[in-house]
Amino acid sequence: MIVIYHFNGTIYDGNIEILNINYILASGVDLFFIISGFLMFDLIEKKRYSFKEFLFKRLYKIVPIYFSVTIFLFLMERIFNIFPLKEIMFTDLIRALTFSNIIFGNKDLILSVGWTLEYEVIFYIFVSLIILLNLSIRNSVIFISSLLILTSILLNNFLFVEFLYGGLAYYFLKNKLYKNYKVVLLGLIISILCLVIIKSRFISFGLPMFFIFLISFSINNVNYKISNLKINISYEIYIFHHLIIKVLERVGILNKLPYLLGLTFTFLIVFLISYISNKIERNFKKVFLPSP
Repeated sequence: MIVIYHFNGTIYDGNIEILNINYILASGVDLFFIISGFLMFDLIEKKRYSFKEFLFKRLYKIVPIYFSVTIFLFLMERIFNIFPLKEIMFTDLIRALTFSNIIFGNKDLILSVGWTLEYEVIFYIFVSLIILLNLSIRNSVIFISSLLILTSILLNNFLFVEFLYGGLAYYFLKNKLYKNYKVVLLGLIISILCLVIIKSRFISFGLPMFFIFLISFSINNVNYKISNLKINISYEIYIFHHLIIKVLERVGILNKLPYLLGLTFTFLIVFLISYISNKIERNFKKVFLPSP
């Protein structure tokens, strides 16, 4: 969804009618937050990791490739001015590398897709605190819900609530509440009322993605398996896809190809580069950043 969203946004830049329809595909990010919340609530309940193991495992995946691409783009901008429409300062690099842009200014990041990682890292910090404090399941839910809601209020940004949608989905599936038609009907009524009354992304995109996530799991596998959500190079695809689309557009390749051929070609290039990056990253980590 996100790859197609950015592809269309580049191809149809300036076409307001198409871009307004295309914006629906941005809900892939909301689905990503819901899945992340689902996985973390499962982890909290099963207490799989220690505080150190959890943080290392999360940052071990996120940081190396994100830092590498961000620093590379920053250097290319300083040397070759590859972002003529942006004024990128050293403070922008610091905000990106400390995942604090959302707190200080919330500007466009050097790597455009990096904004979602800030939400993820903040959420992971909250989860790590639960692990550190060794809270009970009940207290863990109260603690993380309070932190996410408080953060949403302080930053005036309620996308953090979508992680709670993931937790709600975990509770819903674990307890097989999809078999309780009264609960399902009540949930649908509340959701419809929220969609009508509240005009905010965490409602207009978050709630539909929440139900799509529940329905897909209920249809495909009632006895859900967490491992089904893991895709080896999904992170690399997410990091590289928008950058690759911009490069292909700048060199004029996308403008010469029919839409479906251009989209297929883009997917192939994104997949190939992501796969190669994943292999290089894994070999690099084995040598320089061995997992404990």
